[in-house]
Amino acid sequence: MSIRTFLQSFTYKLRLKLWDLEFPFTCPLRGVSFSDRQGALVQCADGDLLQIVHVPLPNFPYNVYVYNIELNRLLGYLEKPIAKKLVKLFGKNFCRDGKIAYRTGGPPYKYYGCMIEIHETMQHLKSEESFTHLHGA
Repeated sequence: MSIRTFLQSFTYKLRLKLWDLEFPFTCPLRGVSFSDRQGALVQCADGDLLQIVHVPLPNFPYNVYVYNIELNRLLGYLEKPIAKKLVKLFGKNFCRDGKIAYRTGGPPYKYYGCMIEIHETMQHLKSEESFTHLHGA
């Protein structure tokens, strides 16, 4: 192992400790009450593959979207404290893997929701040349 690789690994592990992160971890999905997102959540199943993508916006520098790969749909976003930790750990414009741990809500409740599992890997779209399909392009 080179010194550079060792230092990168050490720094990464230090940031994991600093931000109190351990992968994989489960967290709730936010912003799911919009009708288009509810329609997507109805079609989701436990275990569906997700992409967790940092897309900074002018008033939301830690905005992290969650996309369902199979459905090619935006499901929601991460709450700011978790999103901020991930941006600090992986850097701006990161993209990581995830999956739906389990869905929540639905009848008799007004909305569907879900808990997602976030991984530190980037394997789900490894064979893709671009991410345009995540935006419906």
